[in-house]
Amino acid sequence: MEEKPASSGDLQAPGALPVPDASAPAEPEFSIPVDRLFDAFCEVEMSRRIVRWNEAFLHLTGYAAEEVGRLTYIDLTPEKWHVFEEDIIRQQVIPRGHSDIYEKEYRRKDGSIVPIQLRACLTSHPDGSPKSMWAIIRDMSERKRAEKLLFDAARRWQATFDALSISVAVLDFQQRIVLCNAATMRLLNLPMEQIVDRHCFEVFHARSSAIPGCPYCTMRETGRCAEYEVQVGEGWYEVFVDPLIDASGKLAGGIHVMYDITERKRAKEELSSAVQEWRRTFDAVGSGICLLDRELRILRANRAMADLVGCQFGNLLGKHYGDVIYGSDHPPPDCPTVRMLASKEPEQAEIQVGGRWFMVSAAPLFVESGEFGGAVLVMKDITERRTMLDRLKKSESMLANAEHLARIGSFHVDPDTGSILWSDELYRIFEVPLHMPPLTFEEICLLAHPHDASGIRRALESLLSETDGTVTADFRLVLRNGGEKHLRLVGQVLRDESARVFGVYGTLADVTLEIQLQDQLHLDEERLALTLEMANMQHLPEQELIKFALEAIVFLTGSTGGYIHFYDEDAQEITLTVLSAGMIEQCAMPQSVHSPLESTGIWADSIRKREVVVHNDYASEQRKRGTPEGHFPIVRHLGMPVFHGERIIAAAGVANREDPYSDYDMRAVQFLMNDMWKILSRKRTEMRLAETDRAFGELFESSLDGVFRIGADGRIQRANKAYARIFGYESPEEMVGKSIADYWENPADRSLYLAELRKNGHVLHYPFRIRTARGKIRSVEVTAKLLMNEHGEYIGNDGILRDVTEQHHLQEQLRHAQKMEAVGRLAGGIAHDFNNILSAILGYASLPLMTGKAGDDERSTLQHIIALTERAAVLTKGLLAFSRGQMLSMKPADLNRIIGTAAKFIRRIIREDILLIVRESPAVLSVRADAGQIEQVLMNLAINAQDAMPGGGTLTVETHLAGLAGDVGGLAPGDYAMIRVRDTGTGIAPEHMDKIFEPFFTTKEPGKGTGLGLPSVYGIVHQHGGAVRAESALGAGTTFLLYLPISVAAGEALEEGPAEPGPGGSETILVAEDDMTLRRIAKAMLEARGYAVLEAASGAEAVAVCDAEQGKIDLLLTDVVMPELGGIEAWDVIHAKHPAMRVVFMSGYISDEGRVSAIERLGLPCVPKPFDPRQLFTVIRKELDRA
Repeated sequence: MEEKPASSGDLQAPGALPVPDASAPAEPEFSIPVDRLFDAFCEVEMSRRIVRWNEAFLHLTGYAAEEVGRLTYIDLTPEKWHVFEEDIIRQQVIPRGHSDIYEKEYRRKDGSIVPIQLRACLTSHPDGSPKSMWAIIRDMSERKRAEKLLFDAARRWQATFDALSISVAVLDFQQRIVLCNAATMRLLNLPMEQIVDRHCFEVFHARSSAIPGCPYCTMRETGRCAEYEVQVGEGWYEVFVDPLIDASGKLAGGIHVMYDITERKRAKEELSSAVQEWRRTFDAVGSGICLLDRELRILRANRAMADLVGCQFGNLLGKHYGDVIYGSDHPPPDCPTVRMLASKEPEQAEIQVGGRWFMVSAAPLFVESGEFGGAVLVMKDITERRTMLDRLKKSESMLANAEHLARIGSFHVDPDTGSILWSDELYRIFEVPLHMPPLTFEEICLLAHPHDASGIRRALESLLSETDGTVTADFRLVLRNGGEKHLRLVGQVLRDESARVFGVYGTLADVTLEIQLQDQLHLDEERLALTLEMANMQHLPEQELIKFALEAIVFLTGSTGGYIHFYDEDAQEITLTVLSAGMIEQCAMPQSVHSPLESTGIWADSIRKREVVVHNDYASEQRKRGTPEGHFPIVRHLGMPVFHGERIIAAAGVANREDPYSDYDMRAVQFLMNDMWKILSRKRTEMRLAETDRAFGELFESSLDGVFRIGADGRIQRANKAYARIFGYESPEEMVGKSIADYWENPADRSLYLAELRKNGHVLHYPFRIRTARGKIRSVEVTAKLLMNEHGEYIGNDGILRDVTEQHHLQEQLRHAQKMEAVGRLAGGIAHDFNNILSAILGYASLPLMTGKAGDDERSTLQHIIALTERAAVLTKGLLAFSRGQMLSMKPADLNRIIGTAAKFIRRIIREDILLIVRESPAVLSVRADAGQIEQVLMNLAINAQDAMPGGGTLTVETHLAGLAGDVGGLAPGDYAMIRVRDTGTGIAPEHMDKIFEPFFTTKEPGKGTGLGLPSVYGIVHQHGGAVRAESALGAGTTFLLYLPISVAAGEALEEGPAEPGPGGSETILVAEDDMTLRRIAKAMLEARGYAVLEAASGAEAVAVCDAEQGKIDLLLTDVVMPELGGIEAWDVIHAKHPAMRVVFMSGYISDEGRVSAIERLGLPCVPKPFDPRQLFTVIRKELDRA
């Protein structure tokens, strides 16, 4: 079937050309970059020959460019479109200048047809006759394919919609049925036309309005899906109505869906009856029962379960069993339900819930497939039975604990069988395993200490002989490991009512600790007495104290000898200090004073191991080295290290106690040695403290910082000489008793200081200012500590006061210098770029004047441009002067001659109501200076002075030979040439004095000052190695003092006249300049003077060009500052290879002083930017002519 032509006006191609105005004359050429269009473009003559196209057009048609040029537009259009398109040209394009957007087809080179969309536009000849037509063409293939897919999808959707077995209807906002499926027609038994466009309540309910609880009304109110159950005829249906939202997000209607639930409702009623019968039986069970699903949530529970867990019956269902029983859905691991889940077998356990106990059984339930489907949980209250068992266990536990705490074990002997029962504690006392049978009385007697065996035997025989009364006995028990215990026996015979013996009961108490404490108490009393006696001996020499302590530990341990040796932990060396009297008597060998630790025997193990070491059988020690002849014989030995903090400072030892050394002996030696060291340390500390007090007194008085103590009342209690000097007093005695608050310049500073002091307990480097006794203001810093008494009350503060006035002054100078340097770099960078621009402007303006190609009018205009450029250069000179980035022509000069020359210019620029007075020094002031820059300084100061004297006044310029004794602006003491510039103007406000040399700072109205005058003065003078100082007062005028270093050579005031145009030449010049504009104008000017010119955009490129030309280049004209390789660095490389070549540098700004000094040192010419072309030609010619 043939497709009919279609025209569409509803689509606009992205980036399509605007509809041209038919009344406007046609442009001869298109201004549209058609090659950048994504859509195809073509232009055809009125003969339909294609004359212009883009790449997209070639891609669309499949033709190559050379093929398209031979085609007409009709060749691409199928025949069915020819008449249609000719009508559009005749009826729309020619009368209106353009057509509507319309659709047609193209026939591609391969014969395939592609649908397109376009709008044709007309271009006309100047006389208005049609010239050509052009169009932007869009490929509609994808759109057509999408429309077909959409149509197919809609058809499939309708088929699916009608195939649904449930009733589905689409309602509009007024609740009318817009669309329904076949299931709805079957349900209502009505055709589509009797359903559509009627209200749903008319069709489904035969009502004239919505039913109560209508789900559509509910959905419209809430904006969410609504549900409703309704009876239609004999059946029941569940109705869902979902909102239908339009493209704007508003409610447009709803989707009405009905499910048949008739059978489900009938089954539900039958099930409900059965459930009621089952629940009556379920609730009659006394134990708590609940049915759990696979997630262990309660599906059913009887009322007994609700009563057991203390929860209302209705609140149980749906909850996790753990939340109900344990209060958490993560039950403990021993829960029977948890175990049942792991084993898939029934489990049972006793659990506690709150204050009650329950027996809980959990049995799994499985579905037909064998998978876990839930569980049955049964609970029974066993609290009463459990309470009785717990009481019994508690009584037994309390008895066992009592025996354990009292270290008392009990036993019972049956006289009929002779069997013995032991309590657990008795097993522990005898260190017998609980599974072993109790020891017999005979075995106990064999374990008794030999000295005590007979006594315990008699006591036990007395018990077994059924003697009435209580039997007691104390004895020592020797354990299998050699240790001893002290035991106390208490026993008696048990008789019944008929006096018959039915058992022997007794206790054995472990009284070892009690006996040890008694012995230790006795020894501690002796140790305390010895310590007190030693404390009263602090006045004796150290050696006497150490001897006394040594004899004391020998006595306390019952030893026959002992020693105390000092130890140097760093040198690993022992120094023999003291031997006991008993050891000295028995030791006949000579004593060495010092012994390295590595050469000592096992007696020094206490040092090596850093712990107490006991050798109770010295002879059997395998590591001993033996003793020399005449050495004190050692049988037993106890050695211990003496610590001071973490370091060992001494080793003490005792030897040859009759019995083995015990733990108490170790403690006795340790305590007494610690006491001795504390006394020695205190004695040494007191000696050091006395020395420290003496040294502190000397330091206190000789300190350069002020040291003070101030009481809680704010009055000075103590101060040193430095403190008094800071406040302007001769001696500290003059300040004692004075209130420190009187000297604080700002009371608020003191309040903040005290608040910080009391908050933190100290203050570090707190800055403030004081007023001295002579009224001077000084800057100080205080570091202080809060002083409190034993009751926590503030009693004052100690501290150190430092005078930082000079330090602040130096810091301020440093900050100012750093700020000036940073801003200077910024200003210099701006001037560098600006000078390049000005150089280019000056060159382009001068070139026509040089070549004579400019007419009179043009010459005048160019001269104005040159004049304005020179004025702009003055601004950049100011920036460069401030940043010290310009090349100065430093020559010996007479400062008076410079002043005289500058005065002539000053008289021309100042107003007539200002009197200029110049006073020159009678002495010749020889300086090394750039005369032009010094003149610029004076001009800037004169202009500022004129602005400060709006009503007229006097400006005085003087020169003097000045001697500086102190530091002025960083200058060393000596003689300097001084220029004084003084006016009688309004003066400078004090708050502005610190800012006058900052760039762009000005107090003038906007547009009347650049803020560069004084910064330029500052920069130029400092670049000359000098300094500037300003003095001013409001209403009293301003004076500037300029100091310049004196030059040894006699100066001459060199005045250079204006540069005459230098002759040209035929030599070859290489121009190296990174600024392309400046490089090209320099080349043009040089070529205009006859030179052959080569170019290089960097220093590295200049080196490469020179290497390539092999000595044909006569002169290098290069910028100083260029990226990668600068001009000076490039010249170093080139000059080494081509020594005959000459060089002239150009500079707009040099930030590196090393480069400046290198140019000056080599005596190489440097032309500052922006340069006068005549000056450049002269310098180049002069350099080329130089032999």
